[in-house]
Amino acid sequence: MASYKVSKRREHGVELHGWQVTVNYGIFWDEDGRRHRPREVRHFRTKTEAEDYGQRRCELANAGRIVRPGRLTVRDLLRDWQERWLNTPGRRAPKTVEVYHQQIKTHLLPALGTVRLTALTPAVIDEALHARQRKHELSPATMRKLLSILSVACRWGARQGLLARNPVEDVDPPPLIRRKRLVLSPAQLLSLRDVSQEHSPDALYPFVLLAIALGLRREEILALRWRDVDLETGGVQVRRAIVMDDGEPSVAPTKTRAGERGGRPVVLPVSTRAALKAYRTRQREQRLAAESWDDHDLICCRPNGRPHVPNTMSSQLRRFGARHGFPGLGPHVLRRSWVTMLRSAGVDALLVSGAAGHASIRTTDDIYVEVTDAARERLADDVERLLSSDSAERCQQSANIEGADGDDAGESAGKK
Repeated sequence: MASYKVSKRREHGVELHGWQVTVNYGIFWDEDGRRHRPREVRHFRTKTEAEDYGQRRCELANAGRIVRPGRLTVRDLLRDWQERWLNTPGRRAPKTVEVYHQQIKTHLLPALGTVRLTALTPAVIDEALHARQRKHELSPATMRKLLSILSVACRWGARQGLLARNPVEDVDPPPLIRRKRLVLSPAQLLSLRDVSQEHSPDALYPFVLLAIALGLRREEILALRWRDVDLETGGVQVRRAIVMDDGEPSVAPTKTRAGERGGRPVVLPVSTRAALKAYRTRQREQRLAAESWDDHDLICCRPNGRPHVPNTMSSQLRRFGARHGFPGLGPHVLRRSWVTMLRSAGVDALLVSGAAGHASIRTTDDIYVEVTDAARERLADDVERLLSSDSAERCQQSANIEGADGDDAGESAGKK
């Protein structure tokens, strides 16, 4: 039976500031038959924190949830967190869960898996991950992702009593280096649409058409059905996304919770409605000519009517772009170009963010919007206009008038 004792913190017989809790886990037997009496000592600022920690640890130990007291490692923590929290449906999007599992397996376990939880400090985390970064040349974005995953797991571990607190909170993430990313101009988007219609009318054309018209995520475009679109009014309800489940495409809610509230409403431009009407006729002809057809009512689908694999669509776009003068092309390039095009034209950030399905306006402007060459040129023209002689004279005249008004007001106040 586990027990704990709280006392003032002492070192070499000298009483220090703070409190300490000593958790005794009872008697444990090794595989070799040797007896152990493991215990754990932790320090806290307040007596209440020490008592809470001791009580949680004893409850876990007495319930059999601490198999090796004091010997639990980061590997044990991540395993339990994945099984009991991360894999719970609805915690994270399926794609996010897949990324978390991959990052844990590839980087976190090799770097920190053998570290005992009692030795997991900010300094240990910082040193281990930076060593991993140097060895594998990890980007700052990847490092921040690893810290984010580990922080969620440690926060859960603290709630379970496995950690006194979340040590990741005191680790400084590396600064992000913003690189120039590919953005297509409106003229390039239209050119891509026409080229895809000519060279890939069934596979890529409907995807490109919807991407440059609505700016949806790759998975949302692939899940869009004809019943979700009103070709007369242009109304579209974005409700679903295609994700991979055990190697097969399946349907899931959209990334943001808008998909759970009846769909995210967007509207098709008039020209896109006409283009989709023509493509629908072509798809019906293709369906009649096919040997087999699984009817999923999808706008973008494979030759047998089944949904596309998202990563396969990205690969097809990349190869198509390389062949036809659009190197680096991908679904996210189209989405970023769509957002940048609208924001550069002065469209309200709230409207763009809502249509893109972003959780906040900050995501739209900080992550997606790129400053284009045309915008820089307009800025230079504005500077030139403001610094021109006529403009400078008008500004000086305005300043003189304001100064005179201020003097008059001062004189009036003095007379009073």
